[in-house]
Amino acid sequence: MSTNTLNVTRVLGLGALITGTGAAALGLFAVDTKTDAASVVVAAYASVGVIVAAALLTAAIIVSADIRARVAVNAPTALTALGRRSAVQGGVSAGVSDTTEFVAAWHDALDVLRGALKESEQYVDDQLTAWLDACASTHRTAQLQPAEEQRAMHARLQASQRLVLGRFESLIGEEDARARMRSRAEIAYVLEAMDRSIHLLKV
Repeated sequence: MSTNTLNVTRVLGLGALITGTGAAALGLFAVDTKTDAASVVVAAYASVGVIVAAALLTAAIIVSADIRARVAVNAPTALTALGRRSAVQGGVSAGVSDTTEFVAAWHDALDVLRGALKESEQYVDDQLTAWLDACASTHRTAQLQPAEEQRAMHARLQASQRLVLGRFESLIGEEDARARMRSRAEIAYVLEAMDRSIHLLKV
């Protein structure tokens, strides 16, 4: 049964109750306009009016409470639905990184990785610091929410980033100079490949 039907049923029921209350009150006083004094008749009708008014006030309070309860229950649902509609109307790109933001974030990451590579070459005995600095490159790229057309590129760049970080880590404690040169050459090669991939997204 619908809410409107229930409300109509309640109103009709209350109307019947009030009518019955008035009739019962009038019957209770059992006045006779022909034989009773005018003051008695007036007092009886006034009493009936008070009873009916009280019944009407009670009905109004019940209906008002019902309305408030329904509003309180339905308001969160309505707000949630409104929020969903707003999100849809605002576009599916809410929270998604646009191309400019995507490219800028990955360029920042490349700058950090290149800086760490220079540190690795200059401070041979402090490869740990170079690796930690390289790890900082994930700060912005990890927060990206790529659009559908950027997801494949983002996945490839992240894989390359992990590979580079692995090479930086391998340099920690590496004493073989040729192995260090080979790891740095691989890092430089992957960074160039990442840079070329990012340039493809430029508009």
